Amino acid sequence: MQSLYLARFDFLRAACSIGLVRKHLQIANLSKQKIELRVIGRQRDSIGLEKIRSIARKHEFIITLTNELPPAKISNELQDCSIGVSTTPYDVLGKSGATAAMLEHGLPIFAYDDGDTPKENLFIFEPFQDQIFLINESSHTEKIIQFSQRPRKPFFDGVVHTANNMVKILS
Repeated sequence: MQSLYLARFDFLRAACSIGLVRKHLQIANLSKQKIELRVIGRQRDSIGLEKIRSIARKHEFIITLTNELPPAKISNELQDCSIGVSTTPYDVLGKSGATAAMLEHGLPIFAYDDGDTPKENLFIFEPFQDQIFLINESSHTEKIIQFSQRPRKPFFDGVVHTANNMVKILS
């Protein structure tokens, strides 16, 4: 049985519910595979880790911890993953370096929208809108299905993108 690998970077801001992720995967018919939650990087919150382990057991997720890794190994881990899970709320997703890395690697992202920010004040990545799925929106399940049937996006170099935009602004 092939595995569906989910990337996640921390537990401190556990805005995402594994149960909601599981529900979307089941509806999208993607969870016939074994699901492994890969926690990438150094973890400082052992209480959060124990809580997430308990929830993962309940929802039949396997958890793998990578601990701290050099950038090239983090990139390899992200390339092996199928889906990213952001712990940053949707309205400030654009501030998350971990989420940016997952998006740059072409991963679809599960995020949570608490709905407390007007749409015009959202700080999100415009080029990646089709990769972001709100786990608290049932209508996004169809988007997940459609996205999963497409080839993975090529690596997006955010540094080059930012530099090109700065050059345009200064020209």
